[in-house]
Amino acid sequence: MGPRRQRRGQDEHQGGDTSGAYQPQPAPSMGTPYEQLIPFCGQCANRSKLYQLYIQPDNFSAVAERLYVGPISSNVFVRAATSHHLRKAAFEELKKTTPNVVEEDILRDGKEALYALSTLLGSDQWFFDAEGPALFDASVFAYTHLLLDEGMGWKENELGDAVRGFSNLVQHKENVLGRYF
Repeated sequence: MGPRRQRRGQDEHQGGDTSGAYQPQPAPSMGTPYEQLIPFCGQCANRSKLYQLYIQPDNFSAVAERLYVGPISSNVFVRAATSHHLRKAAFEELKKTTPNVVEEDILRDGKEALYALSTLLGSDQWFFDAEGPALFDASVFAYTHLLLDEGMGWKENELGDAVRGFSNLVQHKENVLGRYF
């Protein structure tokens, strides 16, 4: 058989010198208040978006059914089953972090996350005073753009109204939109 071929990127030595080999970076400390804020913002933002899109009946009919159910099938039974599964999955996801899914609590948490994001962004163009957008900017954009997009057809958009209350988040969305779209 011959010598075993080494795969690209594999260390040349097992347990020997690893200079030049990939060295994983240590995880962030999560010690500063800003670092602790990031997961909180993501969780609250996603929960409130799930609620507004899939659980609020008017929004589900106007937005989710149009975007996610209608294109799947014209069969009424397939559409009904798909709608049921989407709403149930969203509800189950919300229940993972709280046993009682209460609209006021979820939307309040979403607004608090927006306030925290606005505070974190401050007067900077990009999060963490970076020279350009990074993954966190893209994540925030994905959230704020959907809420601010009039073409979505929201019937109830309490979270979009909340985003509009933070001019820096609106400008951040415009910065990403202008740069990449």
